[in-house]
Amino acid sequence: MVYRLGLLLCLLLTACSAPRQTTGQANVFELAGVLAGETVLHDIVHLVADVRVPVGARLVIEPGSTILVHSTDSTKIDPEFLSSKVELLVEGELVVGAAGAEPVHVLPYVTVGSEDAGETGWAGIELIAGGVGRFNNVRLSGAETALLVSGASAVLDQVVVTDNRYGVILQNGGRFSGTDVLIDRGETGILCWGEGSLDIRRGNIVGHDEEGVVLGPGCQTVLQEVEIRGNDLGLVGSAMETGRIRFVDNRVDHLQRVEVGP
Repeated sequence: MVYRLGLLLCLLLTACSAPRQTTGQANVFELAGVLAGETVLHDIVHLVADVRVPVGARLVIEPGSTILVHSTDSTKIDPEFLSSKVELLVEGELVVGAAGAEPVHVLPYVTVGSEDAGETGWAGIELIAGGVGRFNNVRLSGAETALLVSGASAVLDQVVVTDNRYGVILQNGGRFSGTDVLIDRGETGILCWGEGSLDIRRGNIVGHDEEGVVLGPGCQTVLQEVEIRGNDLGLVGSAMETGRIRFVDNRVDHLQRVEVGP
């Protein structure tokens, strides 16, 4: 199956009302700041600075949308911000795409001849402090960390996470549930630390320069019908039942190693 993914990340201090339509361009919008209530995005949306979805707010990205994340030089010093790059920070609710609909794409905005081409141009999507994210038929690419789940939860169905430095990071009890998920090309596919919960039913972890999957102490894991292929180290972590995992063409398939998380 071919899966599509798109995701975003982090925080901002300036207020934000509704997406602003770009002058002279139909169905092209710009978004930045702190959201309130429910915000619905559709068509082409430029994230020109950080976006925060606080507790009680809801951000919906409709099927068929393309989210273009701009690179900006930043000197953010507020402790709420997790990265100097543009991020989508979710403490409330994020809903991206829908089953059986056109895919959503989330990717860096790169102009022709840009020096940023080929680099991770944005921070990613960060679900924190009880935030909830639901992703269906989405493609997420070009981020430092495509999806960070820290003390929050994420549910993915038919999602592609591709060409990010890190695919998914779980920490502080973060919960990740995925069905028909492809995580490919990057430094590391999945990192699970600090009592995180990782549950993937049908998935592929493919082509990472370092680890495909890293399971730290305390990570509760279910991997069923998962193929780990073409990574330097396929699966790194403490002993677990691997009978429902298929290892293909990794330099090392399974390395049992216990380390302290970040």
